[in-house]
Amino acid sequence: MTTVIEHLVSVICFLTALIIATFNIDLYAQPMREFYRYAIPIGGGLAIVLLGLQIVLLYMQSRRAMRTEMNRRLSRHTR
Repeated sequence: MTTVIEHLVSVICFLTALIIATFNIDLYAQPMREFYRYAIPIGGGLAIVLLGLQIVLLYMQSRRAMRTEMNRRLSRHTR
């Protein structure tokens, strides 16, 4: 469960950085402003999707490890 919390904290930190960049976008030069107007939402969405996928994969891997350990212990007692 600690790993999931750490991933959620990283999402919060990333979104905080995106929000700060969004509020300070007027300080950038015009070409950079136009670039970041498109890049910030795409980057934020992509980061959330990737971190969500990582949490799902961590859950699947931990379930698989638990089943493998259970099979190992059960097979030792059924011989």
